[in-house]
Amino acid sequence: VIGILIALQINNWNEWRKDRKKETKSLHEIIETLELNVQILSKYIDGIEANNNSKNIILKGIENNIAYSDTLDRHFLEAFVQWSEGFVSYSGFDALKNNGFDLILSDTLRKEIVTLFENSYAVAREDIENWTFDQFIFKYMDENFIWYESLKATPKDFDFVMGDHYFLSIIHRLIRQNNHIKGILAGSLEETQRVLQLIKDELHGADIRHQGRSSVGD
Repeated sequence: VIGILIALQINNWNEWRKDRKKETKSLHEIIETLELNVQILSKYIDGIEANNNSKNIILKGIENNIAYSDTLDRHFLEAFVQWSEGFVSYSGFDALKNNGFDLILSDTLRKEIVTLFENSYAVAREDIENWTFDQFIFKYMDENFIWYESLKATPKDFDFVMGDHYFLSIIHRLIRQNNHIKGILAGSLEETQRVLQLIKDELHGADIRHQGRSSVGD
């Protein structure tokens, strides 16, 4: 009986060690995903700042009643770059979901990871999509600009566009939209960095505990 109990304990210990290896692997995969997301979100924020910069250059041009210059064409294009369909990566999280969330021992860490991916990211993406500009702006741009792929946008009638109050209202509206989206992205970036640090702290603590057990065993 004692032999059977010892064998069961050894088997349970081996299974526990296998699960901890899977947990560590999953956490490292999530770290890679979150580090990628930090880059993605930072890039989006930089893009919005460049986007607003072009809008402000156009506004300054309207205010100063400047003459047409083809250097403005890049800003006309940049000012109306849309939010892309992509948002953040879910690769490491999807792998964890397939393995089972219970693989992570820490209830707190498990909750933080799930909340980030299934709640925070989802809410942020939905909020951003609700703020994308409408078809009337598309129609206006198509009617009044010549688009050259991703290089530039040239007004068909520069004086008309720069003196059009509706065009001016579009610029101001999109600046407000961008500022709102930038705030959402900044919040997602901060939350991503916080959870990323929690995972790194958890893995560091696990390494220390493992080293302590190894020292005792020696």
